[in-house]
Amino acid sequence: MASTVSGSLEDAFALTLLRDRAPEPAVAGVQTAGATPDALLRQAREHCGEAPRLRRLWSLRGWFTGRLPGPWLVAAAFCLGLAGAGLGRGGELNILTPPLLGLLGWQLVVFALLAAGALRRGRHRTTGTAIPAALATRITRHLGAVEAGDARRLAGDWFGRARAPLAARWAATLHLGAAAIALGAIAGLYLDGLGTAYLARWESTFLDASQVAVLARLVLGPASLVTGIPLPDADGFARLAGAGVPAAPWVHLWATTLLAAAVLPRCLLASVALRRGLERLPLDDDPWLRTRLAGASGRRVDVRVQPVGYRPGPRSHERLTEALVARFGAYAVTDRREPLRWDAEPSADAGADVGQEIVILVSAAQTPEEEVHGPLLDGFARAGADAGPLLVAVDTAAYAAERDRRRSRVAAWSRLAEAHGAEVLELEAD
Repeated sequence: MASTVSGSLEDAFALTLLRDRAPEPAVAGVQTAGATPDALLRQAREHCGEAPRLRRLWSLRGWFTGRLPGPWLVAAAFCLGLAGAGLGRGGELNILTPPLLGLLGWQLVVFALLAAGALRRGRHRTTGTAIPAALATRITRHLGAVEAGDARRLAGDWFGRARAPLAARWAATLHLGAAAIALGAIAGLYLDGLGTAYLARWESTFLDASQVAVLARLVLGPASLVTGIPLPDADGFARLAGAGVPAAPWVHLWATTLLAAAVLPRCLLASVALRRGLERLPLDDDPWLRTRLAGASGRRVDVRVQPVGYRPGPRSHERLTEALVARFGAYAVTDRREPLRWDAEPSADAGADVGQEIVILVSAAQTPEEEVHGPLLDGFARAGADAGPLLVAVDTAAYAAERDRRRSRVAAWSRLAEAHGAEVLELEAD
């Protein structure tokens, strides 16, 4: 089924902040009847920029959405290439210059690894965000935006949710950085030669003139065909080992080689990755947005929430609201009552208002017992007979790390609820 609501990576980050940091869905933002999804997303971004609890994290969105430190890395890469791959000292250009050969070899190795990774895309699709996730976590902790545990949880939730576009954005940054190094090297060649008359020669401890001729044709041959600058034969390379010749043709050959073998391919790969990284994300399943879409449509349902045997926290009420929105397809307005003892009976005022649903909220840590909870369910079912079927919401937070026990306890509550004509809503733990 195609997504009906989509947004940018920044929109998704705003929704993640509201879900992870806001006390409950009803607090963050104002319900606006008839609001469009784009208007609600704009409301989410504005709230993140204004709410005291969210403002500082929102100011770090560049690090979380992959916009930073991309420009800084690309600029640093250009400076590195500019400083490290210029002409040699003493007015000479070694045509076998190790920095340029190393740069070219590195590019070719990366292209081979990318090709191998493309053949094993299934294994590598989930990689690429470990470094930015750790970086963003350290930044939030360093700035004191959240506590260490919250920083790790937020980074884990966010980078798990936006893994694919973030990996694409970081891939684009790395490709642009590699292109910037090569461009810096090209700029270094021309800037060094602008005010100095360099001579081209070669020297090697292990290679003779014929071997250097083969290596030069292998590395610079394509550039020679493109530019029309001829390469010397073995005798010509033997003479180059002596006094040398004007270096300008060799600078052009190296610049053309780096441009064709490094800059252009990397820019192409960066554009492909950036296109993936800028795609809009499906947001239909986001609880915060789904709650507001239900409210904006004008649909609402009144719910009386009666905890039994425990006092639920704000996150439990938030998960209940999310479950009710999904259950009724409408914005849930909850009337929360004080918890009853686990062995209590419905009181005289337990009856629901006209059209009001009744939800019994229990913890999965409670063991459902027919002789104790059965009469309780029957009593509330009679009290809400004018509304829909009684709902039993099972809060599984107590067994968040114990999947088997959680499933077993939810199944036990489901059997009891079914025996008394009620339905079970499972509130999944974080």
